[in-house]
Amino acid sequence: MFQKHSFAGFFMAPTFSPSAVVPQLVAQQALYQLNRKVVFTKAAMGDYEPVGFQRGDAVTVRRAKIVTAQDYDPRSGSPATKAEPGYASSSLTLERLFTAGFPVYGQDSRDSIERYVPEYSRQIAQSIAKEADNYLYNKFRTYSIASTGNISYGFNPPVGIVAAVSGQSLAAFDKSVLTAADYVLSGNDVPADDNRFAIISNRAKSDFLNSATLVEGFTAAQGGATEQFIGGLPNGMFVNRYGFNISGSNAVTGQTGVTDLDTAVSTQGTLAIASVAANTAFTLADYYTSTSLGALDITLTCSTGLSTSVVVGQICRIAPSSTSITGWGVILRIDRTTATAPVVTAAVFSSAGVQLTASQITAGTDLFSVPTIGSISVAYHKEALLYACRDIVAPSPGAGAVMAKQMDEDSNLSLSILNGSYQVDYLSESSRAVLLMGALLSDHRKACLILSQ
Repeated sequence: MFQKHSFAGFFMAPTFSPSAVVPQLVAQQALYQLNRKVVFTKAAMGDYEPVGFQRGDAVTVRRAKIVTAQDYDPRSGSPATKAEPGYASSSLTLERLFTAGFPVYGQDSRDSIERYVPEYSRQIAQSIAKEADNYLYNKFRTYSIASTGNISYGFNPPVGIVAAVSGQSLAAFDKSVLTAADYVLSGNDVPADDNRFAIISNRAKSDFLNSATLVEGFTAAQGGATEQFIGGLPNGMFVNRYGFNISGSNAVTGQTGVTDLDTAVSTQGTLAIASVAANTAFTLADYYTSTSLGALDITLTCSTGLSTSVVVGQICRIAPSSTSITGWGVILRIDRTTATAPVVTAAVFSSAGVQLTASQITAGTDLFSVPTIGSISVAYHKEALLYACRDIVAPSPGAGAVMAKQMDEDSNLSLSILNGSYQVDYLSESSRAVLLMGALLSDHRKACLILSQ
């Protein structure tokens, strides 16, 4: 009864099955949603060296060290000096594999699949985008530093700090911290181009919108101010203000303060500073000639010992008991050898972003504390944050799974969707999204932290 071509057509029906349709649909829609929701990849340099395909692989990053130019007189009779500066180098490791999935049931019709694919794609994108943004933001806030010995500081998180302050308290995020951040970056010869970004917390974003001055007419149309004041500033959308492309992110958080700094019975929220000296262990990795990071060794006075709640990476405040704030510093090292006189190493900056020397901190007057900070936003040049995404290996033929891949050429985000592992007892199979990535802070000089309430 059947014609040959009819018989073949009958068996073409499985091309519309869930296993054939779902991976490509999900890959397309999930990557689209991921690009919309993730924030930090829009403000980072992606795709370094097309190698590596599995978690743990590394991508090498290096740059030549800086030398000082010579003012040479050809008539001096002496040859001009020369030096082989060498390189500052590090590696970007594919260290995170973010994944999310959902079941696909054999009873589902094509119509139902077309309904839930967009829903699941949005959920997958949201889940992966959240973890990716948290991971990239933490690159600015994770200080993995040896507890002893000399440190060549280069491929590390920023030490520069600016802060919105009012008296002795943190204030609302406003334009003053952006101009201060510009001072810090420009002081390090960071290009003032379209690749400067400020990614701020939602609280900071709200304060900034409340403090923004309405710009009308032609200037507003040019700068996007009209859209900003009508629609606000959704996370992931950037607006250029004061030399920075600004956006909000839920990944940007703050700091929980240490309310008791001493192991003594009584509660001590501040500690006296006994002395301050220039640190010699921390040097700049990018200079051929040894150049100090400018960190300070701050010796504290404790009754019995410094609390173990004080750790490397926290931000400390240096201030007298009233009137003003002297400065802020990221804690880079803690020496508890002498319990009652622990030494905290930090590069200290004024709220305006000026790096302080030992003489600008007054022992016996200034006090040390680790305060609660509502928002620790970041300002940086795009070159400071590097990331790479790689495809995972496709399943072998006959392995019981198929894979679809999608890559965005602008952001270099690469998302893989796998579908398979049919379970006959449940009449279902799984669809799973995978994002394999790694990131590196390439240069601490090209970034700074912004503190606000």
